Amino acid sequence: MLSKINKTPGLPGEGTTSRLIKIGEELGLKGSYTGIGARLFMVGTLNAFQFAIYSDIEKVLSCKLVR
Repeated sequence: MLSKINKTPGLPGEGTTSRLIKIGEELGLKGSYTGIGARLFMVGTLNAFQFAIYSDIEKVLSCKLVR
């Protein structure tokens, strides 16, 4: 829905909530989950990289503190 609200211009005086409700009615429940596979893959890989970097930094800092 976020992608859809950013792509479609709102009517003059139309609020964000009413636009979200209108888009939700147009898409339906199934349409609301379009593209979720790609988004989950993106978020999963980003989190994996962040944890890997955190682990490496933690190892480097703990080795320097012990010596």
